[in-house]
Amino acid sequence: PDILLVDEVLAVGDAAFQRKCLEQIDSMRTDQGVTILFVSHAVEAVRAVCSRALWLEESRLRANGPVDVVVSQYLDHTWRKEEGKLRPASRDDRRWGSGKIIITDVKLLDETGEERQQFRTGEGMTVEIHYDAKAPIEEPVFGLAIHRSDGVHITGPNSHLSGLEIPRVEGQGIVRYIIPTLPLLKGLYYVSVSAHNKEDTEIFDFHNRLYPFRVLPVQEQYGLMTMVGRWEWHGR
Repeated sequence: PDILLVDEVLAVGDAAFQRKCLEQIDSMRTDQGVTILFVSHAVEAVRAVCSRALWLEESRLRANGPVDVVVSQYLDHTWRKEEGKLRPASRDDRRWGSGKIIITDVKLLDETGEERQQFRTGEGMTVEIHYDAKAPIEEPVFGLAIHRSDGVHITGPNSHLSGLEIPRVEGQGIVRYIIPTLPLLKGLYYVSVSAHNKEDTEIFDFHNRLYPFRVLPVQEQYGLMTMVGRWEWHGR
C-alpha cells in the first residue's frame, strides 16, 4: 500500500512476533517508501518507527511535531499526573526503636528545596530527616538506605561513617543527606531512615522502606545506575 494504518499491533503476540512486525514495518517504510500511520501507547516503539508524532487525548490533538519532542511532552504530562500518588507503606510493621529519638518527618527534596516523589537521573536530591530527642542524647548517628523495588540494596550511608560527628542532640532538629547528582536509573525506589547510638547497639527509631520515590527515564536506561561516562570514537 501507499499508506499503512497500524493500530496497536504490538499489544499482542510474543517478543519474536513483535520483532517481526517492527522489521516488516521498517522495511516497508525505508525500502518501499510506504507512509506508516502507527497507533500505539508504547512510546519506545513509536520512537523506533516514527519520525513525527501526534499526541491525542480524549479525541483532541495535544501535540504534533518531531517524535522525540512529542514523546517527551507526553511522558512529562503523565509523570506530572502521577506526582503525589506514591503512598508510604504501612508503618505498623516497618517502624521500631527505643523512642529516645523520634524521627518525626522525612522529606525528599529537589535542588530548589521542593518536596517531590519523582526525580530524573543526574538531578540533585536531598533526604531531610526531622527528629525530636526526648532527652539529651550523646553522639547519635543518623543513617539511611535506598532499596530498589525488587529488594536490591543500593546504598546505606550514615552520618558517622561520612565524617559528620554530632556531639549531642536534645529537642527538635533536622539532618540532611545531600546527593548532588542522583546516579540511579529508571525505577521505583524506597528510602529507609534511622537514628541509633554510635556503638550501633541501640536503635532509637528505624523506618524501614517507608518513603517511595521514582526515577524517570532518560537516554541511558539499562542497568541500575549511570557511570557518568562518555563515549569517544577515533576513526575515518
